[in-house]
Amino acid sequence: MRLTLTSMDEYFLHFLWKFQKFNSRPLLTEDGQELIVFKPGYSHDHAGPDFEEARIKIADIVWNGPIEIHYRSSDWFAHGHETNEKYDQIILHVVWVIDKPVYYKSGKLIPTFVLKDYVDQNLTDAYRHYINQPEDILCSSYQVQNISWIQLKDQAIARRLESRSMEINDIRKQVGGDWEETAYRLLCRNMGFSVNKEPFVRLSEVLPFRILKKHANNIFQIEALIFGQAGFLEDLSNDYQKELSKEFDFLKTKYGLKAPLHKTQWLFLRLRPANFPSVRLSQLAGFIHSNTNIFSWMTQLNVTDLKKSPNCTTSSYWDGHYDFGKPLKSGQNNFGVNSWQNIVINTSVPLLCAYSNHVDDQEMYARAIDLLTYMKPEENKITKNWKKLNLKIDNALDSQALIHQYRAYCLKKRCLQCNIGVNILQHS
Repeated sequence: MRLTLTSMDEYFLHFLWKFQKFNSRPLLTEDGQELIVFKPGYSHDHAGPDFEEARIKIADIVWNGPIEIHYRSSDWFAHGHETNEKYDQIILHVVWVIDKPVYYKSGKLIPTFVLKDYVDQNLTDAYRHYINQPEDILCSSYQVQNISWIQLKDQAIARRLESRSMEINDIRKQVGGDWEETAYRLLCRNMGFSVNKEPFVRLSEVLPFRILKKHANNIFQIEALIFGQAGFLEDLSNDYQKELSKEFDFLKTKYGLKAPLHKTQWLFLRLRPANFPSVRLSQLAGFIHSNTNIFSWMTQLNVTDLKKSPNCTTSSYWDGHYDFGKPLKSGQNNFGVNSWQNIVINTSVPLLCAYSNHVDDQEMYARAIDLLTYMKPEENKITKNWKKLNLKIDNALDSQALIHQYRAYCLKKRCLQCNIGVNILQHS
């Protein structure tokens, strides 16, 4: 039975074009003109045509410019390229199946090359065999040289930090370029960890840092604002809640705050008391009270600072409670080592990288790398999967790289955008 490709396999089509994996037949465009490829161009991750700066010859004319690749030619219209000026200069449309002619705005037919007529079936079968394996990490059953793993981690951490920097720039645009507000929003998102990330993000949107900063020297007022806007002052069951609620009513009116969240938006189920959102909110209040300039604090962090817990002074009430009206039986509501490391990895490090790009300061980027190198590797399901391959994970730099590789490439089966996957298929 002959295997066929689907529209999910554009990665394979990119691989075929990039490495010119064609049989020995002379190449022809769909309308029968001779095609010679001097340079296939280079691929990239940003918006626009798939390959840029290609150099080809069609009949007697040499063309330089971008190339677009699709499974079906009609995908040109499905992706809206006919109205996007970035695609007006395409010199060749490379497809697996031609089901609809594609024209320039001038009405002239765009030259089209049909890949399937020039690809050996054994290569297609090898790709199908590889990509349809049941494992999450498809290269796990192959012999991979150690140097290849090192290169993979180097590339993955660079992509990870670039991706996080772009996320931060998006937040910064939303807040009018304010780095302090950006740092606050990022901190809030990470204070929620994976379980309460969304309500923490929403809280940062309905309670701007500029308001909290005005009350930074008063922990009671900070808690009133935070717990009030978080929706924890709706059902008043104890005296401290009532005191906070009274203060919140005054501050809410004074600043004309947006509607608060509801407590039902926060998740408590299956969380240890130390991870209750009430505890995390009190820690956020304590952190802001102790560190008025969040952005400066986060971007001045160095390896020496990692040897001690952050300054985070909560109110006396939270010294003895994990929720309103619920006393702690033992321990304290301080940042744990793992929680503190999580904040550094997901707040300080990406902030350093984003700001270093913004001001062109490579020392800050190097400091971000130093922080990750100093911290112990994260322990989770993803890193355990990598360890099954006997892969060394020495520090947080390694774990962050491999977490990114797993989520962005392995799970999405983007193996042909990974040097290891390309090398395996090249030798299949």
